[in-house]
Amino acid sequence: MFSKFGQIMGLLIVAGSLQISAFAGGGLMGKLRTRNNKPVLVNLNKATSGTTILSGSRIQCPEKIGATVDLGPLGRLDIAPKADLTLNFAPGEIKVQLNSGYVVLTTYKGIAGTVTTSEGTAFATDPSKLSSVVARTRDAEGPETSVLVGAGAGGLGAGGTAGVAGAGAAAVGGATAATSGRGSDLSTDNPRKP
Repeated sequence: MFSKFGQIMGLLIVAGSLQISAFAGGGLMGKLRTRNNKPVLVNLNKATSGTTILSGSRIQCPEKIGATVDLGPLGRLDIAPKADLTLNFAPGEIKVQLNSGYVVLTTYKGIAGTVTTSEGTAFATDPSKLSSVVARTRDAEGPETSVLVGAGAGGLGAGGTAGVAGAGAAAVGGATAATSGRGSDLSTDNPRKP
């Protein structure tokens, strides 16, 4: 039979072990930002701006509500309304399983990013530089042609372009000579809106 002191010490040791393993695992977390702080679903629970996003989270945006997940040193994910996805990330990589909808994934140099659609089509960012891919499922509402994307605050830099990755379309990323920026409004109703 343990004394109260022994029980408390045991709990402190277990809590310390969990904290150490969290730091050893990289401790990477994302931060959610939603349009006008309106809720989206994260793991089937309502979530608004400021919610911490862990790897493995399922994110579902309702009609007319877009979101952005800032992944710090990895990059970020812009999510269009009516999108449904699972987001996984670890040091050096971001993986998105896009069940439905439309997303823009931006990764920094040295980070491998992939978006795999429900149809099995995979699109990847270029880890040799700052780059983005735009991916959508066949049933998603959205453009059928190339669009400009960019973010003055942490995404694709001034003048970045990306192709729409839809049914059979190729995705491209990287800095080019076009001019576009998203400024600080990262979570518009449409993630490609300048």
